[in-house]
Amino acid sequence: MRQAGRHGRRRWVQALAVLTAVALFGTWSVWQGSRPLLDQPIPPKVLPSPNALDFYLRAAALEVDSEVIDSPSRHTPAQLADAVERNQPALAELRRGFAYQPRCAPAAAIGPALSDPAWTVLGLASTCRDRVP
Repeated sequence: MRQAGRHGRRRWVQALAVLTAVALFGTWSVWQGSRPLLDQPIPPKVLPSPNALDFYLRAAALEVDSEVIDSPSRHTPAQLADAVERNQPALAELRRGFAYQPRCAPAAAIGPALSDPAWTVLGLASTCRDRVP
C-alpha cells in the first residue's frame, strides 16, 4: 500500500514539473515573439497646417500676468479685468486659433502626459510644446 502512495505522489510531481516547463516555454516564446513589436519606432504624425496649436503657442508667449490667469479665484474683479485688458493680444491670437482643430504630436509614453495638469488652453499649449516637430 505504501508503494501505491509513492507512485501517486511521483506522478503528481512529474505532472507539475511538465506543466511548469510548458508554462516557462510558453512565456519565453511569447516574449521572443513580441520583441520585434516592442522595438518598432513610432512613425511621425503629420500635423495639419494651419494648426490651432500654433496659435495657442503664440498666445502663450504673449500672455502677461499668468499668476492672475492661473488662479482667478484669489484675485479681485478689478485685478481680473486689468489682466484681461492687458492680455487682449493673447486672447485675440487664441480666438484666431479657435477656427482650427488643435493637434499635438503623440507622446511616446502616456505616463508623463497623464500626470501633467493640462486643463486650460494655454496649459494644453505648454504640454504640447515639447512634442511639436
